[in-house]
Amino acid sequence: MLDEMKSTDAALVLGILRDIVHDRFPKNLRFVYTGSIGIDLILDRIKNEGHNLGDPLNHLEKKKLPPFNKSQATYFCKCLEQGCRISLEDSLRDYVIKTTDAIPYFIDRIFSKIRYHSVIDKATIDKELNDIIDDSSDSNNIEHFYDRIREYYPDKNLSHSILNIICQLDEALSENEIADKIQSQLDKDRQIINDDLNRLWRDGYLDRTIKNGERYFSFQFQIMKLFKVIA
Repeated sequence: MLDEMKSTDAALVLGILRDIVHDRFPKNLRFVYTGSIGIDLILDRIKNEGHNLGDPLNHLEKKKLPPFNKSQATYFCKCLEQGCRISLEDSLRDYVIKTTDAIPYFIDRIFSKIRYHSVIDKATIDKELNDIIDDSSDSNNIEHFYDRIREYYPDKNLSHSILNIICQLDEALSENEIADKIQSQLDKDRQIINDDLNRLWRDGYLDRTIKNGERYFSFQFQIMKLFKVIA
């Protein structure tokens, strides 16, 4: 695994793989990089340790694994209802999908909890979701995202401060608003703040929209925002 190698070895492996793809088996060999740690973080670490890699993966197409869409999530819920021997009204099923951001893991966890309730309503779903997030034995699936920042991000305090600021508001914040709030707390150059915002966006923590030429950021998944608030 690249993240467990010394940077010299990781740079060498990337170079060898790129050479194989381009020069030896350009048509018959396909590489797939997967992992719970964004490859960009690994490349940043290798470059920061003095290795001039250029862009060793520009021959590859990046693919993200998104949550279910509405129809997929609805079908999944109905399958779980059969397995749990419960039946939800459409509005409650939609509420499960909304509160879990249609992420299969959390849909499954919710059903594993609510199946034992004689009455299932929105309050039941909210309680079980909060218990899942607040339970140290259950929250490791989200805690991983914040462990990743502590392990691989160049300035973990800055990254956490950005997320803390964004999670306090329901609406998206502009790049300038975030930078102003950060600079009122930390002595950080504006470009460093913008670079970290872009890193958090590329790594899937934040969603980004552009309005009137200005970038606005919010949490990509509300369930991660809820974890940040509880934590």
